[in-house]
Amino acid sequence: MFEGKTHAEDAVNTARKILDNLKGCTDCKVRIGINSGSCIIADIGSRMMGRMDRTIIGDTVNVAQRLMSVAEPDSAVFSLTTWQSIDNREDITPLAPQKLKGKAFPVKVFALGYNINPLPIAIETGIQEIALAS
Repeated sequence: MFEGKTHAEDAVNTARKILDNLKGCTDCKVRIGINSGSCIIADIGSRMMGRMDRTIIGDTVNVAQRLMSVAEPDSAVFSLTTWQSIDNREDITPLAPQKLKGKAFPVKVFALGYNINPLPIAIETGIQEIALAS
């Protein structure tokens, strides 16, 4: 998880580094999902029992997991909200909107990676992303 004004850029740059470092590894198949928005971070458990776990929950986290599930191996998929927050878009491929579990409408997504199978897309102005936390 990344915080601050550069959170999206930091997350996408980290995905780039991960994919670059794993390039050529035939046994490594990585799928990365990135989404931007608010979430809840908390320590859950019992101090008395000596069992505390940090957890991150919320719609933003759920969408990131769903984006990971639609990513091709050795690629990162991220939301419109993340795309709008990054400056370096030169190696980004827009994909067709994806129907994600738990979402009423398809979500506009973008991909970064070496094994991208772009779907037919329609570039529109004024695209709206529905149900993303902000």
